[in-house]
Amino acid sequence: MRKLGLIIAAIVLLCLGALYIWAQAQDVFRAGEAIWGYAFATDPDGDALVFEVVWEINGDEVRRVEGFQGLPQMDGSQMCKDELPEGLTQKGDVVFIRMRAFDGQDYSTWGDATLTVQGWLPVLGNIRFSKEEPQGQ
Repeated sequence: MRKLGLIIAAIVLLCLGALYIWAQAQDVFRAGEAIWGYAFATDPDGDALVFEVVWEINGDEVRRVEGFQGLPQMDGSQMCKDELPEGLTQKGDVVFIRMRAFDGQDYSTWGDATLTVQGWLPVLGNIRFSKEEPQGQ
């Protein structure tokens, strides 16, 4: 499917205890599709991080994940990723995700991103030629 638009919501935050977190939502999201949210965080002390993720649709919490272990990255950061399952959204829904990291002692501030779910594109049938004016059925 061709991408016909782009929605970008990105936040860069300096967080408590010198934790840094970055959250991004990018792409066109269609009604009913699964949506992945992800963030990267670093801890200057090198502590392992645990993440908390909250999903909302139109202001109603629909999913909360606590205790997600950070996935170590080559650059020393840790990644958190979570999926809002397919079938939960409709055209025009506003999806909001919040994430924060915990190093065993301190929490980062919340990072967040928002997107609006788009509808599906119309589907055009075959285009044909005719010597005479076509009649609809």
